[in-house]
Amino acid sequence: MKNRQPLRRLYIASENRLDDDYIALLKDELNIKEITYITDASMFIDYNLKPQLRTLGKKYGKLLPAISEHLKHADGAYVMGLFEKGLNYEFMLEGVAVILEKDDVLSETKEKGGFISHSDNGITAVLDINLDDELIEEGYIREIVSKIQTMRKEAGYDVTDKIILLIENNDIRFLKSKGIFIGLVIAFRG
Repeated sequence: MKNRQPLRRLYIASENRLDDDYIALLKDELNIKEITYITDASMFIDYNLKPQLRTLGKKYGKLLPAISEHLKHADGAYVMGLFEKGLNYEFMLEGVAVILEKDDVLSETKEKGGFISHSDNGITAVLDINLDDELIEEGYIREIVSKIQTMRKEAGYDVTDKIILLIENNDIRFLKSKGIFIGLVIAFRG
């Protein structure tokens, strides 16, 4: 996804608030409409869970393949939530009570569809990459402006030079105010 494609929202899970200057910088640099603080990012993140063979092999031996299969289908956010609270994950498997501690499970975060997340130093940032018609149209407009600016630079014109933008038959043409044709910039779809 290009950086000039506007996005609706960035969610931030952190104990501390960012100052207004930093928020403005984030909105501008990431092209985001809104920044929302949340207390828990788990609704945007899921987990792939696998057994820690080193610890579980000794405890459960032959049950290890069944435990592995169980963890593949377990609610990763729920299991990790238990571990965050210092609790164990317990379930019955083939008539045996299985009790997993945090060190018994390897976890890998994965984003839920339409979201990208990253955590570091106690801050989790979740970027909503779902696009609606309004955002897509704004992205096209920004792309056109980018193409025009690139063409202006390649033609050697300064930012202060006046140009005329001519749209005819779905073609955009770029002219300098003296009437010199520069070239075709982009053809619209549809």
